[in-house]
Amino acid sequence: LYGTEDPEQFVVVCLYANACATTIQPYLVYRFGLRGAVIIGASLLCVGSIIKSTMFPEETWKLYIAFFCIGLSQPFYQCTP
Repeated sequence: LYGTEDPEQFVVVCLYANACATTIQPYLVYRFGLRGAVIIGASLLCVGSIIKSTMFPEETWKLYIAFFCIGLSQPFYQCTP
């Protein structure tokens, strides 16, 4: 499986998730506070990293889910004051 996928597609999924999460991140900070938003971001990053690194996904869709979760987590670190 590894090496047969186009890495560009994983980057596209990550950036798409990043763009989606950037639009809702201010509301989540308002709704849950800074601590809650950081916990949400850290949880998404943790789940994505676990799927990507330790479970060794044999199916491509699992890698896409991992990159999507990681992409969702990024705005919580980049956009949060």
